[in-house]
Amino acid sequence: MRVLLIYCLAALRVCVTGMVVMVCVTLIAKSAGALIASCFSIGEVAPTAVVFFLGLAAAGWVVDRFWPEAIPTERF
Repeated sequence: MRVLLIYCLAALRVCVTGMVVMVCVTLIAKSAGALIASCFSIGEVAPTAVVFFLGLAAAGWVVDRFWPEAIPTERF
């Protein structure tokens, strides 16, 4: 029972961290995408998507590099 509780708390920690990262990346992508779109006089959707996926890739790299225990590599 204790192992299940520890596993659930670890999964909750990863989910909450992921949600915080997604909100931050979304806000950055929305503002940076609008800025890029206004600089090049193009629509806002493509630059926002590019910045969003670049932000997610950067966040994934940072988590993998500096917080490797957050991503489980073994199965139970």
